[in-house]
Amino acid sequence: MSDETTTIETITGYVVVWDNGNACGQLHGEWDRRDDAEAAGRDWCSAMCAMDHDPDEASRVYWWEVLETDAEVEVESIVPHGALDHRGMP
Repeated sequence: MSDETTTIETITGYVVVWDNGNACGQLHGEWDRRDDAEAAGRDWCSAMCAMDHDPDEASRVYWWEVLETDAEVEVESIVPHGALDHRGMP
């Protein structure tokens, strides 16, 4: 026999926002590590500047930033019967 417990956990992720001087937005996706988000931002900026009609000007105008996000999620755990303490906690 087992009991189910539900807890709320906060999960931190990272997103990349950008601006090219004419428009702004957010890259598709979310990264688990800041380093990975920063790499995505650098890759985006390099690619966009290379495609711009004036790459030198674009490299001065385009920018990106990594933002931290937090999401609260419910996590259900199955605990063997009798494994809960007097407060109902594992």
